[in-house]
Amino acid sequence: KVDVRGLNIVNETDILCGAGEDLMALINFAADKGLTGLEFASGIWGTVGGAIFGNAGAYGGEIKDVTKEITLVDITGSINKVDREYCRFTYRGSNLKVSKEIVIDTYFELKKGDKKQIREKIDEILHIRSTKHPVEGNSAGSFFKNIPDPTQPYGKLPAGKLLDEVGCKGLSVGGAKVYDKHANIIVNAGSATSSDIRKLADIMKQRVLDKFGILLEEEVIHLGQF
Repeated sequence: KVDVRGLNIVNETDILCGAGEDLMALINFAADKGLTGLEFASGIWGTVGGAIFGNAGAYGGEIKDVTKEITLVDITGSINKVDREYCRFTYRGSNLKVSKEIVIDTYFELKKGDKKQIREKIDEILHIRSTKHPVEGNSAGSFFKNIPDPTQPYGKLPAGKLLDEVGCKGLSVGGAKVYDKHANIIVNAGSATSSDIRKLADIMKQRVLDKFGILLEEEVIHLGQF
């Protein structure tokens, strides 16, 4: 019997999940079944398909780490099942951004765990996020990628740290504003246009480049001209 939510247990420890499912719904489903491996993604907004497309991650974990097989449809309408290696996952990226293939579903390999410990880890991460991430309103989450640095926790220097040091918190252009609690998040204060966001992001990038000589790379994808 297929679960109407597109979430199905396979071989007791793994989950087959439809691409349109909310990522948090997948995490909660796994927790309810006592399956561990997805806790790192707690609080990341978006769908499961989007998480695969951009290799979503946080706190040292990435979606590729628990992905085994993906069903894709290409621009000709052909449906194919591929393994993780096919997607050529990178930090916040995958070859799907180039091939333009669309995720239909994903097979996740998880492990049995203690339900209480899994839930405690999810709650811990959600609490941490609530102290520095907007819990409501309009935001695309982290705007810029972190910088590879083996001396830093999880091997990345947070872009937010650099942006904070150049005074970006609270900076605004039109209706776009850098979140007061996190310098790598741009929020819509109510009337932001895409042009406002683009101009604000450019100012943020320039400040970091001027002070640290580091050119930040966007985590978001731009569509159209500004």
